Amino acid sequence: MNCHAPALAAWLAERGVMSKETRWTRVRAGRSNRVWRLDSPVGAPLICKLGLPDHATPIFPNDPAAEAAGLDHLAQTGLAPAPVAAIASPWGAVLIMEALAVTGPATPAAVGGALARLHRVPVLPGARRLVLDGAVLLAEAEAMLAAAPPVLRAAISAIPPDTPAPETGSIRLLHGDPAPDNVLATAAGIRFVDWQCPATGDPVFDLACFAAPSMRLAAGVDPLSDHELDDLLRGYGDGAIAARFRRWRACLSYRFAAHAAWRAGHGHPDYAAGARAEVYLLEHLSR
Repeated sequence: MNCHAPALAAWLAERGVMSKETRWTRVRAGRSNRVWRLDSPVGAPLICKLGLPDHATPIFPNDPAAEAAGLDHLAQTGLAPAPVAAIASPWGAVLIMEALAVTGPATPAAVGGALARLHRVPVLPGARRLVLDGAVLLAEAEAMLAAAPPVLRAAISAIPPDTPAPETGSIRLLHGDPAPDNVLATAAGIRFVDWQCPATGDPVFDLACFAAPSMRLAAGVDPLSDHELDDLLRGYGDGAIAARFRRWRACLSYRFAAHAAWRAGHGHPDYAAGARAEVYLLEHLSR
């Protein structure tokens, strides 16, 4: 065990949340919180997540209370880990949940179908709202670029996208950050993890996040090919939303490019490759 694990383990054991014999193993998952797998002599393995709210980014909040509410909201859907406990500890908010057994990579078609099911779940009360408004999205991007490395800022600013007219779209429950490492294939189907920034808004936000080259590279997987993107949208099964995704893709890619550049300038230089991948996509979409 490392970081806060020894003290946190003792603190939870004293309160009867788990046994002292539980084995803690750090999980190299997620980029915003500390996560451990818990294996006890009895019962199924669990995940313990210690929230670190100061690890939020400008477009991805890191709200442990929102995650706890989201897991409770989705408890009967089979789309997220089953929640076990939410506890305020001296080190921060602790969430304990079911540990998922991953069976293999999540295919784009399967992810599309799972997102469609997720977006049919009633919205989460009190969740933040995302809007399809080009002025809002570009303002978010420009604010991030202002704090990005100059070379990346110049490359991204050189290819501003055309912005569609604002659309209401469909107001649905959104995961908010369904990057590939937050989408797990299990024997029971696709499950979505890391619910610290749920939202309401149009489904294109979730589709764009899963498809964003910068988010995929950060998760250690290749950008989607055109064929894989088609599979994602076919799996989703809604032509109107697919058309809206394509209409807003460049605007959202510009926002993801700015986000990757911002992260590159805030202690994560590996995100520079993602920013460049978004620039490549923007150049491709502008042809």
